Amino acid sequence: MSNSLSTWLAIQDYSSNGVSHELLSEESRPVTDDEAHELELPAGATAQYRRTVLRAQLSGDNALIATANSLVAKGRLPRSAIGELQRGVPLGLALQPMGVLRQTATPTLVETPDGAGGSVLTMHLRAVLLVGGCPWAITDEVVHQCMVEHRVPGYFAAPRNSSNA
Repeated sequence: MSNSLSTWLAIQDYSSNGVSHELLSEESRPVTDDEAHELELPAGATAQYRRTVLRAQLSGDNALIATANSLVAKGRLPRSAIGELQRGVPLGLALQPMGVLRQTATPTLVETPDGAGGSVLTMHLRAVLLVGGCPWAITDEVVHQCMVEHRVPGYFAAPRNSSNA
């Protein structure tokens, strides 16, 4: 269990490059059986699906550093958190006053086409946001290679020793 609130907060802690958050879309939709189980909702319940992106000034570019999609059990949120979300506040920040905790699955590195015939690495994270032990949201986040390279220059260019010898 981690007490970090979201990828946005983690990036904000480590970056002084003006991270910005943009809500791309938000819609109410029925949850799948797996989502209902994960959020402890009844079958056929609806939840708020949010798509967001995070950008930062990296080496002079307004770089896309992460995407964060979330499925929120909106009926569990107090009015104050709903108001914050309506004002464009990131989910993790809106839930911070409620004492949200983050239960994160093991991150996965994925090689993703870059659109120019090559590929980049992305880190995929899935987490459940809990308040008082009750799941309030599921997040699926993708952190882009440019953020890792900005924090640790040459990280992906360095040879890797995969043996234990």
